[in-house]
This record gives sequence, C-alpha cells and structure tokens, in this order.
Amino acid sequence: MKKLFIILSFCFVAIAPTSCSKDEPAEPRQEFTSFVFIHNIENHTLPNCVAGYFDENGYCLKIADLGEMTTGKYTPEKIITDPKITEIYLFTDYFTPRVFRRSFTIKSNTKNVFELQEDDYANEVDKGDPTQYPH
Repeated sequence: MKKLFIILSFCFVAIAPTSCSKDEPAEPRQEFTSFVFIHNIENHTLPNCVAGYFDENGYCLKIADLGEMTTGKYTPEKIITDPKITEIYLFTDYFTPRVFRRSFTIKSNTKNVFELQEDDYANEVDKGDPTQYPH
C-alpha cells in the first residue's frame, strides 16, 4: 500500500501543470502603469529628454519631462494615467531636437522598462511643430 501511494504521488507531481514558463518571466503586476528609460549608448549624454505620444489627430502630446539621460542611469519613473496611451516616443535635444525612430509599447499595470541601445537612431524634428514635438 505504501508503494502504491508513493507511485501515485510521483505520477501526480510529474503531470501537475506549472504556473510559469521558464522562457517568459512573469511581469510584476501593479495597480498603475508606469515607465522608465535606461540609456545604454556609450559616451553620449542626451539633454532635455521628453516622453510623448501621438493622439488620434496626429498631434504630439507631452507625457513627461525626463531631464538629462546619462549612460547606465534610469530616468525617474513616470506614471501614465490615460489607458489610451499604448505607444510612446522619446525626444531629445542632442545637437538639434530629435525623436528616436522606434516607438516604445506600453503594457498596462506594469512598470515598463525601455532600454536605449547603440542601434537606436533619431531623426531631426521641428520643436515648434505640434505634429512633430510634444506640447
């Protein structure tokens, strides 16, 4: 009887489902949506960084001023209160006003961590144009 119990226990453990996949770490859930950027581009300081998004009318709206970004440092955490914001862009005044070419997708109820890397490029924008730069 003891052997039967041990065999059945082993079979139950062997077929029990797991709660997490080894390939995808569980993202911590929180009651609000937020984001930070980390700058990992060697030897560059990015001045006057701003996070923004484009609304349904094509205007670029400011989410937050992020200040100066230096290599290896995180920006302050910023909270997003509008659930319609699902994609943000990063702007900087590096030589001239610029926007990074790629957008950053926001996941709800998570602290989103976005990393700038060597292959991230930025295009010049007109800081006075509300369809190109956050206002």
